[in-house]
Amino acid sequence: MPYPPHSTLIAQDILALQRSLQTSRERRLVVLSGSLNWAQDCLQHYVKLSASHNILVVSDQSLQIDAPCLNSRDVKQKLGQETQHLIWNGQTGINPNALGAASGLVKGGGLLILLLPPLNSLILQPDPDYLRMVSFESDLPRCHTYFLKRIAGFIKQHQASVLFEERADSEHYLSPLPKQDMLSSPAVFDPYQDQELAFSAIATVANGHRNRPLVITANRGRGKSSLLGIAAARLDRKVIITAPSKAATALAFQHFELTTKAGPQSSLTFVPPEELAASTELNADLIFVDEAAALPVPILSKILVAHSRTVFATTVHGYEGSGQGFSIRFGKILSQQRPEWKQIHLEHAIRWAENDPLEQFMFELLCLNTDLNMPDRSQAQDVRTKLPHVTLRPVTQTELTTNEQLLRQVMSLLVIAHYQTSPSDLRMLLDHPDMSLLLAYDGETVIGLLLYMHESLSDHPDLHADIVAGSRRLKGQMIPQSLAYFLGTTSSLQRRYQRVVRIAVHPKYFGQGLGTRLIKHLSRQTSETSDATVGVSYGFTPELHAFWLKNGFTTRRIGYQADSASGSPSLIALKSYGVQDSNIEASQDSFFIDHFRFGLSRYYRTLDWRLIESILREGRFQDLTNSLNDQNNLRQFCAGKRAEFDCLESLEKIMLARYQHLLHLDESARVLLIMRLLQHRAWEECVKESGYSGKKEALRILRSSLEFVIK
Repeated sequence: MPYPPHSTLIAQDILALQRSLQTSRERRLVVLSGSLNWAQDCLQHYVKLSASHNILVVSDQSLQIDAPCLNSRDVKQKLGQETQHLIWNGQTGINPNALGAASGLVKGGGLLILLLPPLNSLILQPDPDYLRMVSFESDLPRCHTYFLKRIAGFIKQHQASVLFEERADSEHYLSPLPKQDMLSSPAVFDPYQDQELAFSAIATVANGHRNRPLVITANRGRGKSSLLGIAAARLDRKVIITAPSKAATALAFQHFELTTKAGPQSSLTFVPPEELAASTELNADLIFVDEAAALPVPILSKILVAHSRTVFATTVHGYEGSGQGFSIRFGKILSQQRPEWKQIHLEHAIRWAENDPLEQFMFELLCLNTDLNMPDRSQAQDVRTKLPHVTLRPVTQTELTTNEQLLRQVMSLLVIAHYQTSPSDLRMLLDHPDMSLLLAYDGETVIGLLLYMHESLSDHPDLHADIVAGSRRLKGQMIPQSLAYFLGTTSSLQRRYQRVVRIAVHPKYFGQGLGTRLIKHLSRQTSETSDATVGVSYGFTPELHAFWLKNGFTTRRIGYQADSASGSPSLIALKSYGVQDSNIEASQDSFFIDHFRFGLSRYYRTLDWRLIESILREGRFQDLTNSLNDQNNLRQFCAGKRAEFDCLESLEKIMLARYQHLLHLDESARVLLIMRLLQHRAWEECVKESGYSGKKEALRILRSSLEFVIK
């Protein structure tokens, strides 16, 4: 009797596996490793045998499979939805963020089917998706393949993975399926117990004392968004929900509509986070913030202040980025502003089995389960530990890939440092050819790190004109390109930069100068080995700016709009070493000063006054000349003998040059001076922001404050 074709046997095995998972609600990874034609043949047989229509294909090229297909970059649009079978075409590349997110779409008892070339060839060269992190296709051979080797190793070793490899015949076919006793039994606990406890906590926010916000944390698949929708229906309240996008709230709205116990006054309305943060007069009894860790902390802080009954829900091990940084930074703000805030954690999975194999595979592969040893809330007021003897040393990507414990320590710190740290950062850390890492050790424990990237376009003069004109933009060259376009010259494209990507310090060692020590080490290394510039780009806040200013960095560019990641405008600062062209330095400095001054009443007119004060504290306007006529205008204005508009230019110049003499004034006066004299804001805005009783009092304060700069 002839054997069935190899692909038919594989399809039968996959179907048997999928059916065996229905009772346990476990999810598994199935890998088809071989040629694309062979994999498609297997899947065609499987789709026909399963007769299922609950299939989603993720592929950056067309596949011969009768199922809906989307590009890997569009996976986030499906978050909150479910599918029984998710087929990922890894032959065209593996986007780590999208792969992790796609695994979250697979429902309990379902399969993630991953198509890969033969594993031995997978690790030989970077896949096409690496083009998302390098400037030129010619850079691909310079990239490492440690991340791909990591994937291949996990597929071969992890109990969640079932590997089918292409063979020439089926006569000696052996099924790789796990034995039946390796499949879990259904959970015996009540997974909805967490939900009821969380609902009671939400009800307390709605009905109890004001200004006692609730934070709900959970791993993905715990029913967090569903809970919000059900609670909105059952509480009989007008509820506003916000999230990074309206699509992210789809599950909440779905369960709101399906809840049979909805009260007659129940309503659920989506409002974008920026609008919610800016308004205190929205008609709502309760505010829900879903996927809070994906929103900038400044936005969350404004929502916290603007609304007295708020529930913040977030994923702490999300595939799109981790919420651990959120827990540290926003938790500190909550403790300061709302000390009676509460937190509840949803432990048990709702959408799939407890200890789900696919979830464990993704967590371990993508380093999503890398928690630092953090203090509990009872210790949160003072968690700092005395800074020990610290050893600083560079660590290579080879060391990271061969030392799993070290890699997890590094990823833990990166997660704490930035709330948008994601699986793609893991691949960049391991494989980017221009990435370097400096670690701070206490014994064998990593307590701090500095991640930096080499950027240079000096070897590509043929591209300079297009970059200055804004018609060409390359990946991985942020500082030289951004400055070249801003300055309108090629001078920044002729230099080499070490761009600080992240600085991370364990929270127990905050505020003890470890970040500064890391920067000084990089500075010495740069000055000794190269004629380069150290640069950094970050979300502009007074605290961050003070840190970089203290470490000798000079502001070179400020963005015009709030960045979607940080909630603040981006800022570029530089610190030069070696033999630099002093004329270029002076020219760039002069350009920034003129640009900033001109923009204060124009494109920086709505910039937070604290940010403007941060720049003025640099003292870079002290050489701004003012004439005897300017001095006379100032004296007459302070004496009440000249109107504001008759001498506004003189007041502006003198205030910029001598702002250091005004720092002793109280905050209300400084707000007024900056908003009125530099930003030219309306009196109504100035009075409201400074807190004075009206224009008459504000004008009196304005005159008396400026007396401190009269020579």
